[in-house]
Amino acid sequence: MTDGTKMTTDEQKQANKETIDRLKKLQEAVQEITEKQTSQLQIKATKTFRDLVYMTWITFLLGLVLVASSFILFALFQQKTPEVLGLGSLGVADWLALFFYKPMDRLQKANADFAQQVIILKSWALSVNLELLAMDVHKAETVIAASKNIRAGTAQSAREIQEFIEKPEKEKNAGD
Repeated sequence: MTDGTKMTTDEQKQANKETIDRLKKLQEAVQEITEKQTSQLQIKATKTFRDLVYMTWITFLLGLVLVASSFILFALFQQKTPEVLGLGSLGVADWLALFFYKPMDRLQKANADFAQQVIILKSWALSVNLELLAMDVHKAETVIAASKNIRAGTAQSAREIQEFIEKPEKEKNAGD
């Protein structure tokens, strides 16, 4: 109360109930938004992965077309013209670039990185939900303990994501 009077027991219970109801609504909203954003991220990652697979196939087929065109031109003209050599060289260079770049390995690595980050985020959300379920809102010490645990868990998850993102490329690509 703002006028300096003490709250009655019923007023405290009502205030606690309103606070709990607000916290529950807030938690539901956060959970809903998190699930929606996770779903959108997974859809985008799937689309990106699919598009990169298509681009890899297109690059491979372009190299095949260029090499095949050089063989066809050579067979038609029975001579090594600059066009024939150029098309063949472009096709071979296209294939070599495809194999040196290792797009499928990079796609798998990107997919694994994404999965690890999603696991960290889902783990954090689960730990927050468990802390909220474990606390007894009528006992201040359990609310304080839950608050501290949530803060600690949030800080740990943020550190894990930051360390993962800032990890030097040498460490990330150690398996390559």
